[in-house]
Amino acid sequence: MLKTIVNNERRILKSEPGALILAALYLLLAGLAVFNGYGDLHPRQEELAESLAAQEKLFAEARTKVEEVERKVAAENNGSAKFETFEESPWEIQGDVSDFKAVLPFAPLGTAAQNLSPARQPQSLTFKKYRDDSPTFPTVADKSLGGVFPEELISNPLERLIGRFDLLFLTLFGLPFFVFALSYNFLTAEKEAGTLPLILSQPVPLPTIIAGKILLPAALVFLCGALLPGIALWISHFALTGQNSFGRAALWILATTLYAAFWFSVVLLVNARAKTAAQGALALAAIWTLLVLFVPATANLLAQSIFPAFSGIAFADAERAARLNGNAGVDRIYRELFAELDRRYPRITGDAENQKVREKARMTEAVPVPTDNDLLVKFFASKNDLIPSSLTINQLVYFGTPAREVYIENRLSPLLAEMNYRKHSQQIVINGFSLFSPSMLLRRAAGEITGTGEARHTDFVEQFDDYVRRRNQIFQEKMLNNERLSAAEFDGVPKFNYREESTAKAAQRAALPLTTLLLLTVLCGFLAFRSYRQYKVAG
Repeated sequence: MLKTIVNNERRILKSEPGALILAALYLLLAGLAVFNGYGDLHPRQEELAESLAAQEKLFAEARTKVEEVERKVAAENNGSAKFETFEESPWEIQGDVSDFKAVLPFAPLGTAAQNLSPARQPQSLTFKKYRDDSPTFPTVADKSLGGVFPEELISNPLERLIGRFDLLFLTLFGLPFFVFALSYNFLTAEKEAGTLPLILSQPVPLPTIIAGKILLPAALVFLCGALLPGIALWISHFALTGQNSFGRAALWILATTLYAAFWFSVVLLVNARAKTAAQGALALAAIWTLLVLFVPATANLLAQSIFPAFSGIAFADAERAARLNGNAGVDRIYRELFAELDRRYPRITGDAENQKVREKARMTEAVPVPTDNDLLVKFFASKNDLIPSSLTINQLVYFGTPAREVYIENRLSPLLAEMNYRKHSQQIVINGFSLFSPSMLLRRAAGEITGTGEARHTDFVEQFDDYVRRRNQIFQEKMLNNERLSAAEFDGVPKFNYREESTAKAAQRAALPLTTLLLLTVLCGFLAFRSYRQYKVAG
């Protein structure tokens, strides 16, 4: 009997092609959304390729310089590992491999969700030589400030405000109406027309009638709203990048299917309670407005009211003040050290031999580490809890800069912690409200599935910070030992290359919102079928 009902619905669908036209229109919009999402893909791919090429060029040129120094030292039969000129020092090599941009590769399915906030943040961090003149310095020691102080907007302000038309936007707002248009009156229309009692006069139970009438619309929504758009995402992304994101595409199809299933369960519940098709349509519109518009807006408003975002201007002022104080401390180090050099070897203007003697003394002669300078004392204590008694002037001048960065980091750490606390607290409030909004649950899951969520962006910043930490440690240890950097040791200096996380990790994070969405669907469906036990066929 179920097959008979489905065949009858299929004949009605053919005779009244409105549903097929609607499905074709939705599919067309999905195609436009996928195509529109790739507007940023090629520029990002080019930016990534340029950044990797620039990094390779810097490293190749620096290695050539290291090899030249090794040949020079070997020709002089100098078996010492100590450096005697600035050109031989790791400081020079460290500067040579700086000044490049670390770019976050395009997300595995990033074209589907360009409007999520992390996807609209700056997607690159610049590694620079140490500078004193910028209040928007992107790194402080091992901490990145690129997210706090973006170097440039990635889009014009109007586009950032409105957002882009992508597949997630279409799914969140358009898929429910696609479901409603196909099934909002699947039972109330039969009841109003008086045909439902006639159907039930046959040996056909009501659940069979419901299943037969809902099966075809559900299949159409699954095909045009979930399966085909998911396949389009997978194929187009693979064709343009060569990356196989089949697992994420499958998760996308699962997420959109669950989202559609929830709205079908709402349709079932409304048809069980509504007396007329018009009443059911109004109820569905009200439920959509409540769950898709009102709850998310309320969640964001409350989250920002309870935990207001930390002022970026206040942070900029604190960072500027800390940097000015740090610069003053470094200037003091420079003045004292070069005053000591002048005392030992007075400068003779125009005397080349005097200049060579001063340069050699700067590189080789030890001077006491100033114990009254907090920048240096705290820096060495933070690195290995061992403050050296003496270093060369060149070494102390070098360590003045990272010492300043550690000082600034210590000054800003409480502010960064407060910013992260407020941000995390806001997310907790929003996640709590998402239990009552399927659209918020889908957004959470989509951020993880597509790679445009907060987790991947945070992972990028953490990998960048770890990279800065590891490469700084290599150069700082060589400078502390006053040793040259060999070609073999230079090959151990890391290059930044973002390591994409596995699909399994993204799936683990998406599991909670998807499971919650499934439970909401089951609950709504249970209430619907419970209502059908007291369903009045007429009246």
